[in-house]
Amino acid sequence: MSMKAPGKRHRGAALIVAAVVLWCFNNPATISSATDPTLDHFECYWITHNKTNIVVSLVSRFESSTATLAKAKRLCLPADQNGEDPSAPTHPEHLVSYLLRGVVDTTKFESVHVNVNNEFGTFGVQIVRSNFLLVPSSASLSSPPPPLSSSTLDTFECYAVKVGPRLLDGHVMIEDELGTHQEVIRKVHLLCVPVDENGGGVVNPAAALMCFKTKLPELLGPVFANNQFGSQTFQQLRHQTDLCVPSTIS
Repeated sequence: MSMKAPGKRHRGAALIVAAVVLWCFNNPATISSATDPTLDHFECYWITHNKTNIVVSLVSRFESSTATLAKAKRLCLPADQNGEDPSAPTHPEHLVSYLLRGVVDTTKFESVHVNVNNEFGTFGVQIVRSNFLLVPSSASLSSPPPPLSSSTLDTFECYAVKVGPRLLDGHVMIEDELGTHQEVIRKVHLLCVPVDENGGGVVNPAAALMCFKTKLPELLGPVFANNQFGSQTFQQLRHQTDLCVPSTIS
């Protein structure tokens, strides 16, 4: 069965919706400057998984685009940092990071400079390009889990950034489902912002995650996840790559 291409009216409506969402992300009167107190720290691990081919429509504070989810690359576990939230490792909401390919802007993307604030300081970063999509998921180390029964965690679009030659040497104690370990925070890797995916809306436009490079050898598996794209099995869960911390953008 053939399908007609969208008419001018439908394309115009889509552009209006994208413009309204972008305005809400960037209008100071609509966004609180406070960090979301319900947003966890996340410890992210490399995973081994088959390729995917899922097309999504995305609207973030930086751009409106379509992209293809090419492959699941990381599994991010809720984590307690330095004893700040001992209950975090038991929280049900995890994040699966998908590599974005074929990103096509429906509104012009402009590389902008923003200041990002979090517990490690203030970072001036230049937004370069969209790289990953963080999708709320359930996860289990023992068996395939059911989908999340309810979630207030946004989907996040992660951007590669340029930052001045500022290397950190901060030692933090992390506890997640895999145990407790100390790691060294090296440098800024990604800035992740809430994104309206396929018209699903955004819970907290002011929330953000800044991800820092880390490394601590680990090797185990398999691990199981479930999200809007179905049940998935990752054959390996390898060393940590990032610690993502709640942040605000100004």
